[in-house]
Amino acid sequence: MRRCRKTSSVTLAGGLLTAAALAGGVLLPGREAAAENGRRPPDTAYWDARAAAADAPVTLARRLVLGSAAAPKDGVRSLRAQPREVPLSDGHRLAPSGTPRVLRATTGGVPFAAVGVNWRRDPRIGEVSVAVRTRTRDVAKWTAWSTTEYHGAKNQSGRTGPGLLWTGDADTLEIVLTSLSGPQPTDVTVDLIDPGTAAADTAAALPAGGKPAFGATTLLAGLPTAGRQPTSYGNGVVRIFSRAAWGASPAYLRRSARYAPGVKAVVVHHTATTNNYEARDVPRIIRSIYYYMSVTEEYGDIGYNVLVDKFGRIWEGRAGGVDRAVIGVHAGGFNTGTSGVALIGDHADRRVTEAAREAIARYAAFKLGTNGVDPMSRQQLTGGPSTRYRQRTTVRVPAISPHQETSRTACPGEKGLAILPGVRARAKALIARHDLGSA
Repeated sequence: MRRCRKTSSVTLAGGLLTAAALAGGVLLPGREAAAENGRRPPDTAYWDARAAAADAPVTLARRLVLGSAAAPKDGVRSLRAQPREVPLSDGHRLAPSGTPRVLRATTGGVPFAAVGVNWRRDPRIGEVSVAVRTRTRDVAKWTAWSTTEYHGAKNQSGRTGPGLLWTGDADTLEIVLTSLSGPQPTDVTVDLIDPGTAAADTAAALPAGGKPAFGATTLLAGLPTAGRQPTSYGNGVVRIFSRAAWGASPAYLRRSARYAPGVKAVVVHHTATTNNYEARDVPRIIRSIYYYMSVTEEYGDIGYNVLVDKFGRIWEGRAGGVDRAVIGVHAGGFNTGTSGVALIGDHADRRVTEAAREAIARYAAFKLGTNGVDPMSRQQLTGGPSTRYRQRTTVRVPAISPHQETSRTACPGEKGLAILPGVRARAKALIARHDLGSA
């Protein structure tokens, strides 16, 4: 499950702060990382072989093994001072008496465009802040810091982390990881993901002077026929690009689809990645999220049912059919009976575009209307545990809910939350207009 950013202030009295600008001894290929850790991480050799056979564009460029503040790996220094220039995510501050421990190393290396930070899952770990900045060998100046954070998980085993950070093309990274509460993360690794290139990338660019409006973008030649145009659903209320349109490789699909009897609620997320992307970047971003969630976090597929870009285009996420009640991995213990839609971007402070708002309303109208659910209603869900609920429980949530309704997070951000009343009203009107059922 993707952990979205939190906006409330937290005081840190101590914890783990990790800084690493990727370098020689720290940067380990996936096979070496597995041996180094003495565990079975995502089986990089196996998935690399499958990807090569399938000509998959996205690859794990390199895996960094950082260890922990108490036991840093070779080539990583453990310090007890915070770099003053490094921000904590979303307004968090260190307490004056805090004595964070720092891991730091420096290197350059391989081309990548996304970063996935993860560690051994431990339900006692609470808030963790992650900051990254990048540069390329051709540009000596570092980018500004980007931040995201982790809010804990109830699962006892496997890998977890704050999710993916989209950096854009780079070959050198500095990363800072700060533990805000609970035990320090252990077995910390960093995946540098190269989304590669595919026909989908240039095809996804908006035509010169093209208007970014709902479903209006036509994918050009170079894709399979099924990927060139979005498919219409719900009596024409919504159009959705298939997985082929963003270059989903079957090499990384590790789980068969599971289905619920129906959809009671649509859960709105944001990916907490950059807002500064172009239309042609979207397939690369989605491929990176797919790899991280499927392979690194071991969820077997992308967790969201669909993703919406700022241009108003809707992209099929999790496999299994957008016209069916596919159970995703997006809402903690409340995945069954819900459909997850993720805004590509960070909407803690950035407003959601009009095109994206319309796209979410249309998708919600399709999923709820065809299931006889009123978008203005509240629905009963039974699920858990989650980061908000300690045990299985029954809750009543809005039919179009923010992620924060069932998990301890501010997702989909303050600005994402602000659009939901209007989205509900618009979805209700669209259901009536397109004669989508009894809602």
